[in-house]
Amino acid sequence: MFSAMRKRMDQAMAPSGDAETVIGKSTRLHGEITGEGNIRIDGTVEGTISIEGNAVIGESGNVEGDIKAANLVVSGTVTGNANIEGNLCIQATGQLVGDVKVKSFNIEDGGIFMGRSEMSLRGLNIPAMESIRPSARKAAEAQATPATAIIPEPDSYVEPTLAPPAPPIVPPTQNAPRPRQTKGR
Repeated sequence: MFSAMRKRMDQAMAPSGDAETVIGKSTRLHGEITGEGNIRIDGTVEGTISIEGNAVIGESGNVEGDIKAANLVVSGTVTGNANIEGNLCIQATGQLVGDVKVKSFNIEDGGIFMGRSEMSLRGLNIPAMESIRPSARKAAEAQATPATAIIPEPDSYVEPTLAPPAPPIVPPTQNAPRPRQTKGR
């Protein structure tokens, strides 16, 4: 399973591969990109990307804007929301800051994601919510809520402190004075 996924990702990461549009490393683009084919970004794009094909953000790629695509591979940096029909993969060198809506979502070790994710239900025939009994409706609604990844900001980390040590407990000795007992009346 993972070898097939890795093969697909490796093919997507090929420098020119089957990408119809390549934004080179030294290119900076400001505006909207739309199209039907695949795109690979190794430079900087400031604006929205809306394509029917696949999008690959290379290690040197930087996108500041929303992305809509069939599949998305992120090895560089994306700051914006992503609406992906299929698979979103954030590779070890990738970073995505924004909300995502996807069918499947992979984050490799080292990859960074900060935002909310919403995954669509695949192949499930869910009847209208009104026709579901209340207890099942609550369960379905709970499962349908988007997941949220909470990652603390680096400045908000507080080093834990330890409480001072408690005084040692000393067992009573035989020579210790005993409390006085008073006679009951």
